[in-house]
Amino acid sequence: MPVAGARYCLAFRPRQLVFLLSFLLACSSQAGSFRITPLRVQFDDNNPTTQLSIENNSDSTVTLQTTVMRWQQDGDQDNLTPSNDIFVSPPILMLKPGGRQVIRLRHMPAMPDEEKGYRLYLQDTAARARQSGGANMAVRIGLPVFVSPDNIEPEPKIVTGYQNGIWQVRVSNVGSANFRVIGLDAFRANADRDDLTKNDLLEQSTQPVQGFPYVFADQTREWHVKAPANAQIRLRTDIYGYRSQGFDERGTVWLGEPENKKGP
Repeated sequence: MPVAGARYCLAFRPRQLVFLLSFLLACSSQAGSFRITPLRVQFDDNNPTTQLSIENNSDSTVTLQTTVMRWQQDGDQDNLTPSNDIFVSPPILMLKPGGRQVIRLRHMPAMPDEEKGYRLYLQDTAARARQSGGANMAVRIGLPVFVSPDNIEPEPKIVTGYQNGIWQVRVSNVGSANFRVIGLDAFRANADRDDLTKNDLLEQSTQPVQGFPYVFADQTREWHVKAPANAQIRLRTDIYGYRSQGFDERGTVWLGEPENKKGP
């Protein structure tokens, strides 16, 4: 069912590569040489404290330093600033090969009236020293952290456009809680939605034009996917169970004809 009125292919610049690396590491059950559980930190009215488990699966001892950043959005821009709102213990940890460490986290201020976002970074402090030429890239794992009061819900609103072979999909959040866009997929016009195959897939995108794939309350992000105007476009989110505006229980919606079509 299409959205009523519906109405990354990513260019690898250095800053975007850092963002993408952090995202990929955080979204894997095993990030590089580390296994982290859980992959998303959540505080709420009943849970001002929580913990992470980190396991070193490499054959070398590593030292990880933690940093907490306040995470805010301004349209397509993610803004990160240092923050002391989340207390981390221990802030620095050394893991021997096969070693496991529990990190305890506490949200220090009172529960806010609106949802707040942070990112918890764990950086291998010795990674740069171990490298012997080539790209100088530290191992940096970024985990999303949310402080969410009760009775908040996401509410997506989608506007589509099309210009010169590119679908533009703007996803707004008119609700009060964040959600994540898992993917934007383009399929052949004659594809059977109930029996899709890999040959039906034309293009897909998992990242917004800039930054991380989350849409905060009162914010808008944009995704692009290259496909014909008559392609079938599917947007997938992590809002499982959301059954409004054409979304199914899996958080998926099929988009209608693009608005403001320009070009072939």
